Amino acid sequence: MLDGKAQEQNKQNNKKYKKKEIHGGASLPIGSCSLPSGAPNYFVMAIIPEGCILVARKIRESKIWQKPAWWYKVFSYLIMEVNYIPNGYLKRGEGFFRYRDIYKDCNLAQEGIKIKAIDNVIRWMRKEAICTTQKTTRGIYIYLCNYTTYQNIHNYRNDTENDKETTKKRQRNDTISKERKERKERNNIYMDFEKSIYIAWNSLCDKYPILSKIRSIS
Repeated sequence: MLDGKAQEQNKQNNKKYKKKEIHGGASLPIGSCSLPSGAPNYFVMAIIPEGCILVARKIRESKIWQKPAWWYKVFSYLIMEVNYIPNGYLKRGEGFFRYRDIYKDCNLAQEGIKIKAIDNVIRWMRKEAICTTQKTTRGIYIYLCNYTTYQNIHNYRNDTENDKETTKKRQRNDTISKERKERKERNNIYMDFEKSIYIAWNSLCDKYPILSKIRSIS
């Protein structure tokens, strides 16, 4: 029963966050993309349904890119189907699968691939430390080791972008500091002027006592 519950929870968990929208009208399709856990309320509906995954360009340098095309199809399928957020049964990047479901969903029969060949892909992925697995009588748990790293959009920001953000932040802080300094200088000028008027008035009162009867300047 645990395997069945895990698989069902995995499906519900991914469906729950299929259609979302960014506050302010700009839409963003999500699925396996990394977003804050808890699914913020401002994500409501996506222009492109069914979510998305992130694919690094450097994948062209990976070993799986050199494999038959259907291997990459299976690999992509696993990325799309593993858990987007952790739950009571599965970790983030983990999913419960059956080979017959992978075979059917990837349309491998049309390519003349035998269902047993899927096991070769999974074994190779495990050997290359791409995933870890745990077989059960009902299927197999597959955990993608680097899922969190590659499915986090912030990991694709380069140093230039980070530098620009740092520069903007520094400029904002400099502007605030400058405004505070100018405001302080204006206050000091006003206080000095007020003090000079007060001293001059007191001097006049000392010289002409009758002035002390006049209401003092506030």
